[in-house]
Formats: sequence, structure tokens, C-alpha cells
Amino acid sequence: MLSESAKDIAGYEGKYAVTTDGRVYSHSRVDDGGKLRKGRWLKPNVDGYGYLQVSLYSEGVAKKHKVHRLVAETFIDNKKLCPQVNHKNGIKTDNNVSNL
Repeated sequence: MLSESAKDIAGYEGKYAVTTDGRVYSHSRVDDGGKLRKGRWLKPNVDGYGYLQVSLYSEGVAKKHKVHRLVAETFIDNKKLCPQVNHKNGIKTDNNVSNL
């Protein structure tokens, strides 16, 4: 169940959401075969650089996304168009919005 701190991910509205603490949720849906797929929290994996990432699907195609970038793009206003997202405490797996 999603909390109030969750928002849909841009480009994946109605499919995936991210929370301010860096968790990614897959909404309940009916797959192409007509089977109901219950919503669930995705389990991220660690990439070769130490960042958490998840695979998000759209039209049957998977794309890997860094969790910290999803959190930043969803919750942080980037008026200056900064090209990167840094972790304030240096811990690459701490994707809380207050740490980005």
C-alpha cells in the first residue's frame, strides 16, 4: 500500500511510483494475457558503481533507472537544470530525498 509520500514516476504514470525515502512501487495491473498482477514494492539491485537501480517496463521494454535520480526528478525542483544528483552523506544507497 502506498503512503502519502509516494508520487507516480514521470513517463510511467499509473504503472510505477516512488516514495521520498527511495522505495519504488509497481501498481496493480492487468497484463497482456488478462491476468491480474498485484502491486508490489520493487527490489532494487546495486550497479557496478554502488548505486541502487530498478528496471521499469513500458510496452514490454525494460529500462534501468537509478533510484536516486527517480527520487530527485520526482520530488526536487531543478530550476538551475543541474545535470547530476549527489548524495549529501556520500552513501550511494541512501536515496532519501533529504539526502539528495
